[in-house]
Order: sequence, then C-alpha cells, then structure tokens
Amino acid sequence: MTGYPPDPHPAHADTTTGHLPGHRPAHADTTTGHLPDPHPAHADTTTGHLPDPHPAHADTTTGRLPDPHPAHADAATGHLPDAAVSGSPAGHPVAREAAEAASSPERPPAREPAMAASPPGLDLGALTRYLAAHVPEVAGPITAELLPGGRSNLTYRLSDGHRAWVLRRPPLGGLTPSAHDVAREYRVVAALHGTGVPVARPVALCADASVLGCAFSLVEYVPGVVVRSREDLGRYSGAEAARCAHALIDVLAALHAVPYEEVGLAGFGRPDGFLARQVARWSDQWRRVATRELPDVETLAARLADLVPATGAGSGAGGSAGGRAGAGGSAGAGGRAGAGRGAGRGGGAGRGGGGGAGAVVHGDFRLDNAILAVDDPGTVRALVDWEMATLGDPLADLGLHLVYRDPAFEPVLGGSAASTSERLPSVADLAERYARASGRDLGRLDFYLALGYFKIAVIAEGIHARHLKGMTVGEGFGTVGAAVPSLAAAGLRALVSS
Repeated sequence: MTGYPPDPHPAHADTTTGHLPGHRPAHADTTTGHLPDPHPAHADTTTGHLPDPHPAHADTTTGRLPDPHPAHADAATGHLPDAAVSGSPAGHPVAREAAEAASSPERPPAREPAMAASPPGLDLGALTRYLAAHVPEVAGPITAELLPGGRSNLTYRLSDGHRAWVLRRPPLGGLTPSAHDVAREYRVVAALHGTGVPVARPVALCADASVLGCAFSLVEYVPGVVVRSREDLGRYSGAEAARCAHALIDVLAALHAVPYEEVGLAGFGRPDGFLARQVARWSDQWRRVATRELPDVETLAARLADLVPATGAGSGAGGSAGGRAGAGGSAGAGGRAGAGRGAGRGGGAGRGGGGGAGAVVHGDFRLDNAILAVDDPGTVRALVDWEMATLGDPLADLGLHLVYRDPAFEPVLGGSAASTSERLPSVADLAERYARASGRDLGRLDFYLALGYFKIAVIAEGIHARHLKGMTVGEGFGTVGAAVPSLAAAGLRALVSS
C-alpha cells in the first residue's frame, strides 16, 4: 500500500501496473503509456509522482494531509475525535465514518461533504447540526425538498439517503398564529400514535427558534399516495374511488371515538362552548387577514353566531342524518344528507342536535390530507396536517369534510381538487355512513356545513393575503383569492333552512 488515493477511474487502469493507459494518445508517453504530470513544473523529475497538492501543509514523511481542523486533532496521531465531525456526538454514524477514514492507510482523511442547497424556509447547515445532536437515527448528510400541497405550514421531505422524514414549519409570513402551531400538531400526532388512528411516527419537536428562526416538527416519512387533483383520482375505478371516500369517513369516526383523556390529551382543548368560540375565532381571524370588503363574509359570521347549537345537546346515541346537507353546495356537492331516516334511533331538534360529547377534532379533514396505500386506495396509511387539531364538536370535522365536496373549493387548491369530483359518493351518502359509524345525531348538519364554508373562506383569504405580500412559497396561490366570495355565498345558502 502506498497511502495514495486509489485511481478515480479503476475501470480504465492497467490491471498489471495500475497505471492509466494512454486514453489521450496525443499527450501520453508512447513508450510507457504513462500520462505526464499535468503540471510539469511541479512534478518530481525522477519518479514522475505528483507531490502533495498542498506542500505547505502536507506531512513530509507520510504524504498525508493533516487534520483539516488541527485545533481538534489528536496531537500524536492526527486523528479526528468523533465529536469534531460536523458537530456530531461521539458514536454518531457520521462521526464514526470520519474517524475510520482518518485512520485508514488506504485513503486520506474524510472531508465534510458539500452541503446541499437549502430550499426556501430551511437552513440545512443549522438543521444538520440540530439533527446530529438530537436525532441519532439520521445517518449522514441530508437533502431537503419542499413538498406540494402545503397551503399553511410548509412541509419538506428530508433524506439521508437511507431513511426519510417530514419536517413541518410555519409559513414565512404567518398572519394567523394559532393556525400554524407545529408544536400543537406534534403533540396530537404523538398522542394518537399507536391508537389505531393512522398517523406518522413522531420523531422530534424543536421549540428553539435559534435553529431555523421558528419551531419545527419532524415525523417519519410515510410512503403512499396523496390524491390531490381530479387527475389523481382518475387513476382509480369508480368502485375504488368510493372505497377511498368511505375509508376516510370510517377513519374520521374512529378518530372521534378515541378516549382523549386516556391518551394524554385531556388539556388539549375545551369541548364546552367550542362552537361559539369557533365562530368568534374565525370572525377575528377574518378581521386579521381581510384584504377587501366582502359583505357576505360578515353576514355569514353574524348568522352563525345567532344559530350556534347548544354544545353537548346531542347525546350521540341517536343519529338521524336529516337536515339539508348540501343546501349551499354547487353541482356535485348538493343533495339532502338525510333523504332517509338515518341510522340512529332518533333525530335532533331545535337548536340542539350538536355532536354530543367532545372529541379529538382534526380541524382540516379532507382527502388530500390523507396518505393512501399504494396498492389499495381503501386503506388510509396516515392522516397529516394536524395544526388545527383540538378537542371540540366532532361534527365540525364532518361538516368541513363535506364542504370540500363543493367545486367552490377548487381554486383554493389551484383549480383541480379531487374532493370535488362527481366520481366520489354524494354528500348524502357520506353523511349517512358517518351517522352509522359514529351513532351521532346529524339533525343540525346545516349549521356545520355553513361553519365549514366560513372557515375555508377565512383560510383562503389568509393565503391570498400572504400571496399578495410575496410571502408564499411554491405555485398555485394565484387562484385562491377568487374562491372567497363563492365560499361565503355557499355558506349563507346552507343556512336557508335554519
């Protein structure tokens, strides 16, 4: 062994001598086949060997490069201690690899790999240092890419070449702070993991803003299919699309059945008075983000405040799916949710008919916030985007999910939302399935639909406001603002029967 690095193109080397053949004959020595020194003024005239490329720093005995960080190198051996590599703790795979490279007689000491480019909103250098110190399963330098679909918190896929994770951070210009709480969504994912509700494995939560300038969360990447557009949905047959929609309803009912106190979420929200607070909160957020005067939004907020069902009025034991499930909807989203009598033993009446006892509420339950199995669209592998989760009235989740069936929502996702496709089951069908699965009373579903329209309108206006200020990252934001007036009008139509 010579201590020199091996030939960088071994497939072309002479198998006897290890020398490169004269693949550039105009420059090669025609007797020996050796390539001349590319810098002849510096080559050794006896051996033809290249001297150390950094003679001022090379060890004159071994020809090896010394430690690139001499302040940390062992004075006797020149080896790097484990903790000196990229800030890695001792025993970290990156540290071990560098230490082995430094001690090997067959290759020079390892140098830190070139840092991949940081996508908007991430500092890969700072993130790499954090992961080396706090996430031992990360086994090397990371790359990151911004994932599509995030209209609120920014979502990135990280990889070390062996495993992958998803990082979530607030948007670059958040105007509604409570809607971008990554710590909150991490807490609920960690609590639900292992309950049977499909979520990604939680990995880390960083509340130290000095790392990325904000809090961020990390969960395991879940491979699968996300159905965002009508084109995505078009890959499935009608029967498969129906199975997908029904699976989502079943998962929603399972989420609402989780005993939240037993999984550590007793203080995660306040179910009592939830609906009144929702109307007040989204009204306040409208005032925060509004870029224009839209009378329908103001009218919808006032009507909702007057019509809030009594929290807890519904026992959950009955379950008429009656009420106008789609009074506010456009083509494909309408229809009476309770054309039949429902699956329960009785219907709601008056201002009651709420969702019964409180439950874990996702807050943005829709088709493209689910990861489906690659080989089975009827299997939900994970629910994602939990930043608006809380404890509250579960029918708020259902109402919002059904509102996403309305084509008025399409501009919010760039003009082709899979959830609005006529190939999916009707609002009436989905409401009936939820009533059977949950046993909850749907007698006031009209209110929950109107609340869903109001909520989406405010969210869309917030996205539109950030887009006008140049604070959005990615494509597809130009159409979002156009959805707000239509959503508000649909919400008012949903309340016609109230």
